[in-house]
Amino acid sequence: MPLVSSGKEARVYWGTTKEGTDLAVKIYLTSSAEFKRGMHKYIEGDPRFKDVKHDTRSLIAVWAQKEFRNLGEAYAAKVRVPKPIAVKSNVVVMEFIGEKGVSAPSFKEQTPDNPEKAYKVIVTYIKRLYQKAKIVHGDLSEYNIMMWKGKPVVFDVSQSVSIQHPRKNRGVHVAAGFDECE
Repeated sequence: MPLVSSGKEARVYWGTTKEGTDLAVKIYLTSSAEFKRGMHKYIEGDPRFKDVKHDTRSLIAVWAQKEFRNLGEAYAAKVRVPKPIAVKSNVVVMEFIGEKGVSAPSFKEQTPDNPEKAYKVIVTYIKRLYQKAKIVHGDLSEYNIMMWKGKPVVFDVSQSVSIQHPRKNRGVHVAAGFDECE
C-alpha cells in the first residue's frame, strides 16, 4: 500500500477494495510516547469510553475506536467527513478523500476558491457536530480540513470529545449558542 501521509501519531496508506473503490487505511503507531501521554486527556472523562486500561496497546486501540466512532457520529450528522468503514486494534479504514492515491489538498496547502462559502459550510459543520453528533472537534484548523469536489471535508476527528466531556471547553465549544441546524 502506498503511503499517503505520515505524522507523529499515525501513518495513512491508500488502498482499494476488490471493486476498485479507494480507501484510506490509518495505522496508529504504538511507539509514540508523546502521543500516548496526550491521549489520556481526550479519553478520560469521555462517557463513551469507560474503564479504559492504561497499557499502550489498549490506549491505542481505544484511540482508533474513538476516531471510528467520531467519524460515524459526524457522518450521521451530515458533516462531510471520510465515511468510516472498519476498525480493528490500531487500524481505522475509511473512505479515501482524493483520487488514485493522491489525497485532496488541505486548506493549509490550498486556499478554497470561494473562502466565504467554505467558511459558511464549516460553521454549519461545527453546528451539526455540536447539536446533532454531540461532539466538539478539538483540533479544527486549516490542517484538518480538505477541499474535495468543491466542498470542505473535515478529517482527523480522533481528538473530538463528547459535549459531556469535562475538557470540552478547551475545544470549539462556541457552537453551544448557535440556533438549531437546518
